[in-house]
Amino acid sequence: MKQICVFGSSSENIDRTYLEVAEQLGSFLAQKSCGVIFGAGKYGVMGAVAPGA
Repeated sequence: MKQICVFGSSSENIDRTYLEVAEQLGSFLAQKSCGVIFGAGKYGVMGAVAPGA
């Protein structure tokens, strides 16, 4: 399994559009059997990738 590290804003003041795209990215990576490594918990762009994955 490949691992992808996502580094992006962990701010809560991010336009919803960016968060939606980040979640879509997580879903795409999961479909391609890629693990996701991030460090922001549930906040910002990094946090939005996790539910998608």
